[in-house]
Amino acid sequence: MRNKTKFILNIILLIIFFTLVIGYSYYKAQNLIKGPIILIETIQDGDLVKESFIEIGGKVKNVAHLSLNDRKIFINESGVFNESLILNPGYNIITIKAVDKFDKETIKELKIVYQAEEE
Repeated sequence: MRNKTKFILNIILLIIFFTLVIGYSYYKAQNLIKGPIILIETIQDGDLVKESFIEIGGKVKNVAHLSLNDRKIFINESGVFNESLILNPGYNIITIKAVDKFDKETIKELKIVYQAEEE
């Protein structure tokens, strides 16, 4: 009877151990599974702006390369980026593309309308 109880206890401990290992592995690999993430903080899709010169800034996660309208931009150690852009009068499409080290990519498109102030 004592051996059977010890065997069952060992099986339960092994199940708990492997469940914790699998759970921790999933938690750590979650960022790799999701791919790159782009968060734009300065301007929103569909905004109407009165100035031709705008700042686009935000934060990225899991990114190896970041580009704005196919032009490489740089991020700091925290994943923060800030880039200046001059808009054409009318409708503008801004494309931000992030690629991680496994070549997974995320593309965010912002449609901005620049309406020049009339004097």
